Amino acid sequence: MVPGEEAAITIPLTHAMIRTLLPKGKLYRVGFIGNPGLYLQVTPRGVMTWIYRYRFGTDEHSLGLGHYPSINITGAREELDLLRVDVIQGRDPAVARAELLRTLKPPAPPVTLRQVAERYYAEWTRVECQPATQRQQRSFLDRLILPALGDLALAGITPPVVNRFLDTLAPTPVQANRVASLVGSIYSWAKPRYTELAGSSRWVEGIKRHRETASERRLSEAEIRQVGEAYRTSTHPLRHAAIWLLLSGCRSGVVLVGKPEHRFPDEHLLRFPPRTPGLKNLRAVHLGAPSVKLLDQVPYDVTEHRLADAWASIRPAGSECSLHDLRRTFASVGVDLGISEAVVDALLGHTRGKIRDTYMVRADKTLLAAADQISSHIAGLLGLS
Repeated sequence: MVPGEEAAITIPLTHAMIRTLLPKGKLYRVGFIGNPGLYLQVTPRGVMTWIYRYRFGTDEHSLGLGHYPSINITGAREELDLLRVDVIQGRDPAVARAELLRTLKPPAPPVTLRQVAERYYAEWTRVECQPATQRQQRSFLDRLILPALGDLALAGITPPVVNRFLDTLAPTPVQANRVASLVGSIYSWAKPRYTELAGSSRWVEGIKRHRETASERRLSEAEIRQVGEAYRTSTHPLRHAAIWLLLSGCRSGVVLVGKPEHRFPDEHLLRFPPRTPGLKNLRAVHLGAPSVKLLDQVPYDVTEHRLADAWASIRPAGSECSLHDLRRTFASVGVDLGISEAVVDALLGHTRGKIRDTYMVRADKTLLAAADQISSHIAGLLGLS
């Protein structure tokens, strides 16, 4: 008996008699003459539920059959007869019913790579990775991985399947390597979270990386002059930002995350707080006079895609020089002018000591002079001086 339940009474099994059953202050059950084991349970809120009480082995059990009147008297009797057969044949009706429901329940759809990849991106990439990495992984997922593999069940993803996919990316070896690394990272993250991957092989197992040739591109003086001519006739709204990168030697992240409070033009400096996303711990940038002069025309809230478009609009015809190659050009011009590699490296933020960066409250005169010399030389080639 359920705690708080009244002892069951017995009535004839008719709809008229059932309609006489009214809610009480506590749950109660009624049995039915000529139908041993069948009860109707009535809650204080008036909900009526058919109950089958039976003994199996040494224990007594109760099994709900559904609500009245959704299941009428005839349906309750038919269900009762089936359950009694189970008991007679030595089967626990509760176990038999659970097995039947399992056979009738449609199997759950398989987990796909798309579901896993989206969880990985939301729970790992967005939490642990820098904004630039987030953008790159989002692009790889949307453009390449999900269209090709997204609808595959986890069990259907094997090293040969992934290898065939990566073969289609062979014409862009650097991208192929980055995509392979991302697929491997998704697998490593997912394996302890999905039983479907138990005993599986790592998706990129045995896959060889493509050989990457490091870019060593820089603009020649003739090409810088061509850029200057294209810049003066360009109408692209971000053309000034692209030229500013060439004049300052900054990585593109400085433009992408820059805000008014980072700019100190009177001191020829940019200053950033510690751990600014996308700057790789860069704290200060020394600017030459030409780059300071152009600084007001470099907008805020710039996107990487639009900045790349701006550079493409003024880049010399046939040149594959990237935005990052502008930084390399700045450094190369500095060395060509006789400035020491150590000073050039310091201008690029490569060799700055963390303590000096943290406590620096004034500009470094040596770096300002070097920045001004390099920037002025490039400005002259561009025809801006």
